[in-house]
Amino acid sequence: MKAKITVLVLLLMFTFSIIGEEWKMGEGSHVITELPSNVKEKMKLKYEKVEPMVMEKKVRLTGKVTAKKGARYQALFTVHKKDKKFVSAGQEVSAETPLLKDKVLKGNVVSLTRKESETKRRVYEAIAAFDANGSALISGTILNGTINFKTPEKVVSVPNGAIHVILHRRCVFVCTGKDGKYELREIQTGFKANGFTQITKGLKGGEEIVTDGSFHLRAELLKPESDFGGHGHAH
Repeated sequence: MKAKITVLVLLLMFTFSIIGEEWKMGEGSHVITELPSNVKEKMKLKYEKVEPMVMEKKVRLTGKVTAKKGARYQALFTVHKKDKKFVSAGQEVSAETPLLKDKVLKGNVVSLTRKESETKRRVYEAIAAFDANGSALISGTILNGTINFKTPEKVVSVPNGAIHVILHRRCVFVCTGKDGKYELREIQTGFKANGFTQITKGLKGGEEIVTDGSFHLRAELLKPESDFGGHGHAH
C-alpha cells in the first residue's frame, strides 16, 4: 500500500511539473477548456461582465488620546502594514469611545510614520487631530477609529468567489465568446473589500467572467483526460 501511495504521489508531482512548464500564462499560451452542452447546463454557470467601479474599504484603527490642545484632541493610532496603503495625511477619520455614548469625534490624519513593534513586526503610527465636540477626555483614553477609503478612480474588480488558485497562480475563467469555451486567465490582485477583489493585471472592463459555478470548471479542467490535465492546449 505504501509503495502504491508513493508511486501515486510521484506521478502527481510529475504531472504538475509538466503542466507548470507548459502553462506559461502571460505569454499568449492561455489554456482553453471546452465543455459539452449537457455538462454546461448541469453546472448552471453564471456570468458577469466586468464593470470598473469605485471600491470602498473601511479601515479599522485602534489608538488613544495623547493630548488636548484647545478645542482639539491629538490621538495616536496603530496602522498595520496591510492597511498602510489606505492611510495618508489629510484623510478624514472618525473615532468613538465607550466614555462618549452616541458621540463620534471627527478629525483628520496629520501624519503616518513607520515604527518597528516589540515583536519586530513592521507597523505604522498615524497621528490624528479631532474636534473635542464639547467632550472632556483625558490622555490615554482608548479610541476606536475608522477611515473610509475610496479608490480615486474606477478600478477593475471581480467577486471573490470567481478567483481560483491553480499552480500557485490566481486565475479566473473568462468567456471567450465562443459557445462552451472558457479561457483560464492568470490575474494579479490588489485589495479586497465588500466581497470583491481588485484586479491590477489580467482583466479589463467589458470582459465576461464565470462567477457562480466556476469551481465546476476548475474541477473539469484538472481532470487527467482534459486538455489541461492531459498537458494539452486547445486554442
